[in-house]
Amino acid sequence: MKKISFFILAGLTVFSLAACGDDSSDKVTVTSESKTEESKKTETKEESEVGARSNPVPLGQTATFDTAYFVDGGEQIKTNLSITLSNVVRGEEAYNYLLSANQFNEVAPEGKEWVIFDVSMKMNSGSQDKAMYVMASFTPIASTGEEVPQDTYGTLAEGESFGLKDLYEGGTMTGKEAMLIPVGDDTLIKYTGDDFSTTVFFSLK
Repeated sequence: MKKISFFILAGLTVFSLAACGDDSSDKVTVTSESKTEESKKTETKEESEVGARSNPVPLGQTATFDTAYFVDGGEQIKTNLSITLSNVVRGEEAYNYLLSANQFNEVAPEGKEWVIFDVSMKMNSGSQDKAMYVMASFTPIASTGEEVPQDTYGTLAEGESFGLKDLYEGGTMTGKEAMLIPVGDDTLIKYTGDDFSTTVFFSLK
């Protein structure tokens, strides 16, 4: 009887430790002026995590999350980033902005319109010695679920485009993105991290 009681107690202890281990899932934190939301990256039918396609980060709010980047030699460096999208213009206003930046920018193809938005990225933690080379890792995803093909690319004024620069721990990078999206569509913007496994979806409204 004592042996049976011992095994039952041991089993309960292992179950308890396993339950505690499940609590270590990654988080995406979304901050605004009024509140802070945290969403654990665990699969649930009731509510998707903040930053998922079904629950994108609202325009003007900041998504903070853990990811990683690679440097020369293939070394992986863990990092924590904060990204904010803001100041969206689209349609004729966006095209006029592009024309003022470069007269050779083309009119959006039929069924599509230009959209321009600001991006701010801060590296909260990472490396003070080994930089992350920031690529323009944003992709438009239409409300129908597919990536929006870019038939042509908008050219911004010199120094305005986001990315293609080094970023170290504590640094902030800002710039603009210009891309084509379906006219009037609730297109989302997908950020893909350097590790190719981190994705965060942002709303343009």
